[in-house]
Amino acid sequence: MVESPGAGRARRLVVVLAAVLPLAGAGLAALGAPAAQAAASSGAGPAAAPPAAHQVVRTKAQWQAAISKVRQPGSGCFRASYPDLQWHAAACAVAPKWPLAPVLRSRSATRAGPATVGDALDYSAQTTGLISQATGSFQDVTSDITEKGQQDDSGPRVANAFTLQLNTQFFSSSPACAGSSDPSDCLAWQQFVYLYDDGAGYVFMQYWLIDYDATCPVNWFSYSTDCYTNSDANMLNSPLTAKDLASVKLTASAASGGNDEVSLSLGSGKATSVTASDSMIDLAAFWNTTEWGAFGDGGGGEAYFGSGTTLEAKTALTTDSSAAPECVEEGFTGETNNLTLTSTPALGPEPSPTLASKQTNGKSGNASCATAAQADSSATSLKLSASSVTYGHENAEHLTVHVTSAAVVTGKVTVTAKPAKGKSVKLCVITLSSGAGSCTLARKALKSGSWKLTAAYGGAPDVVGSDSAQKALKVRK
Repeated sequence: MVESPGAGRARRLVVVLAAVLPLAGAGLAALGAPAAQAAASSGAGPAAAPPAAHQVVRTKAQWQAAISKVRQPGSGCFRASYPDLQWHAAACAVAPKWPLAPVLRSRSATRAGPATVGDALDYSAQTTGLISQATGSFQDVTSDITEKGQQDDSGPRVANAFTLQLNTQFFSSSPACAGSSDPSDCLAWQQFVYLYDDGAGYVFMQYWLIDYDATCPVNWFSYSTDCYTNSDANMLNSPLTAKDLASVKLTASAASGGNDEVSLSLGSGKATSVTASDSMIDLAAFWNTTEWGAFGDGGGGEAYFGSGTTLEAKTALTTDSSAAPECVEEGFTGETNNLTLTSTPALGPEPSPTLASKQTNGKSGNASCATAAQADSSATSLKLSASSVTYGHENAEHLTVHVTSAAVVTGKVTVTAKPAKGKSVKLCVITLSSGAGSCTLARKALKSGSWKLTAAYGGAPDVVGSDSAQKALKVRK
């Protein structure tokens, strides 16, 4: 049975707070150290993973969602770039030895000041079944977001010194606790991490045996009565900036008898990942709760975001149930940020069970979180009556759209046209009837030249939106 910390250990806190966080999306960092590129080009390491079958991606956003579903060929470090849905072997690095300590060993007993996020105070997503994958992202990030923090909770504050953490719950009965002084008292814990260290970024996994209270296993480090160790790390020679939070995705996965994985991708079309055996602590057999967020850069430290910052932490889950996760008032990491939890708007249809939690250091309301069950997927198609029209006679062009889904399809489809250069033009908005609809172009709607038309379905309460494939239209003079 999966367990959170027992009586006397658990800290389930009722949150009534405020939080504003400055996370905006500009200047995307390039992923992957030169050493990784050299290793891949020389053929070092395992072969590249096969590309995802029958996957076609048209945009970097679609690629970013798809690459997290592509398996790696084995244990180690890998990188990927848009538009290829394929991982390539990369050189691994050694992760910093810093402990990202569990809340039971944090400063929570002596911490003063406002109840900011982290150090047990957070919203986590809990499922009735097991989690096999979780993806953390941020939305509604403040455009001019900045951040400073100490490294390993010491020294001066440095720009963009923070961690991203997808944390599991603490759980008992892990085989890794067998050598502890009292296996019934030992708790295992796993973190999927991005960390900043002296001008570089590291992506890796950190493992904990809490209350091991005995000589730590080989290659594990001692921390009070606990033990911890790291997987290999993938190094980013250009670390993340606070503005990158607007497009970053950190994905964690666990497979019983296989590998656990952490991958980080950016909207710029770069991704890096690390895999290691699930047998480290046998996470796949126990994982049912996930905490996600931006926190201090190790050692129980704090991430200090600039004033007027707001962001919404979003956790999407792959589980053996399509039900919405439970939002539990509980966190697991000892690191913090200077944001407080605030009211979170309701979520729309989501492609997987999802939790969202808004945070700010500006004006806030009563703390809340939002959850959503897995909605049905949809597929949108667009048909043109002709592949070319004459300028001034675009009304001869008739557009037809169809949206299919396992659920009843309602809502609207917006058709836009994009020129070879310049801004897109909205052509029409179609209200669906029985999943279909049509429109006729207005005269002089488009200038002469070549255009790419796309139909975008906005979704419905139980149906996720989708985009059609592009269709070419030439407007003759």
